[in-house]
Amino acid sequence: WGSWKPWSACTATCGKNSTKYTTRRCDSPAPLYGGNGCGGLAFNVTNCIELPDCS
Repeated sequence: WGSWKPWSACTATCGKNSTKYTTRRCDSPAPLYGGNGCGGLAFNVTNCIELPDCS
C-alpha cells in the first residue's frame, strides 16, 4: 500500500451526522504480472467528532 491521503472535508459543517474519508492506492509496489493485490481496505471512513452543534 501507498500512504494514506489527507482526510477529506467533513460532509457537513455542524452536527454529529457528518463523515470524512481517506484513501490509499495499491502502488507501493504495485502487483506485477497478475500477482496478489494488497490486503485490507483502500478507503477509511470516520465520523467528524470535532464539529460544533448545529444551532
